[in-house]
Amino acid sequence: MAQNDTKRGEAIQALLTCRTMEEAATTAGVGRRTLYRYLDDPDFQNELRSKRTALMDSALDSIKGKVQKAVDQLSALLDCEEDRTRRLACKDLIDYSLKIKETQDIEERLAAIEEQLGK
Repeated sequence: MAQNDTKRGEAIQALLTCRTMEEAATTAGVGRRTLYRYLDDPDFQNELRSKRTALMDSALDSIKGKVQKAVDQLSALLDCEEDRTRRLACKDLIDYSLKIKETQDIEERLAAIEEQLGK
């Protein structure tokens, strides 16, 4: 049973790092059918989801630390002498600003719906 738990753990790690199911199965040392059987198990799915979330949270934390530098660099391009570069920097800043606003609006609307459903 402990070996099965080890293989399942290796399968989760492989699913997080490999590009294909076949590559993940090979890396984990299990057959593709076994890997798909693992994926049918709700406990395995929950553990995989939890590990994926932790991996994404870690990646996002790393990115957050670099966002201000990226914004500063993009903003500096607004003063570039080359018209095309300035235009692209303006477009990027406007596009990103609109996307942030859109996301905030969706989050607010979703929160309102969740609040109504909770009543």
